[in-house]
Amino acid sequence: MIVYTFKTSLGFFTMNILNNDLYGITFSSEKSIIESEPPLVGSAVFETLSEIESQIKQYLNGERKAFCLNRYLTWLLGDHTNDGHGTVFQKTVWRALLTIPYGSLISYSDVALMIGKPKAVRAVANAIANNPLLMVIPCHRVIRKKGQLGGFSAGLELKTKWIEMEKTGVCLDGL
Repeated sequence: MIVYTFKTSLGFFTMNILNNDLYGITFSSEKSIIESEPPLVGSAVFETLSEIESQIKQYLNGERKAFCLNRYLTWLLGDHTNDGHGTVFQKTVWRALLTIPYGSLISYSDVALMIGKPKAVRAVANAIANNPLLMVIPCHRVIRKKGQLGGFSAGLELKTKWIEMEKTGVCLDGL
C-alpha cells in the first residue's frame, strides 16, 4: 500500500493506493506525524497520484463537479465482492452515493430507499460513516431527514463548507 499525503489550503489529505486502485482518502487539519515520500516523477504511481491530487484540488477550488476516477476504483465498481475492502452492503451504499448529483442533498432514509432496504437506515448511516473515499464518494451530501447535518469524518465545519460551495458554486474562505 502506498500512502501519500499532500497539503491544501484546508489541511492535509492522505491517499492510499494499492495496485493502481484508490482505497482511501482521509483529511486532517494537522500535518501527519508520518511523512510520506513522494513517488518517483514519471512513474506510473506518480502519474496516478498526481491525477487524483489534481482532481481533489480542482474540486476544493470549485473547478470540478465530478470526479473521473473510475479506473482507480475497480475494487468498488468491479465484481470484487470479497476483497476485504468493505462489505457487500457497504459497497452497495457507497455506489449509491456516487449517484447523488453535485449540489444535491438527500437523507439517510433516501439512500436506504435507493438500495431497496427502506428499513436499514441505521445500517446505511454506519456504511456512510465508514466511507473510505472522502469527496469521491460524496457522503457529505447525505443529511438527516429533518435537515440536520449528521456526522462527518472530516468535521461538520468542512461538511458545511462543501455543501455551501456546491450549492452556491462559490469557493468559500479557507478553500
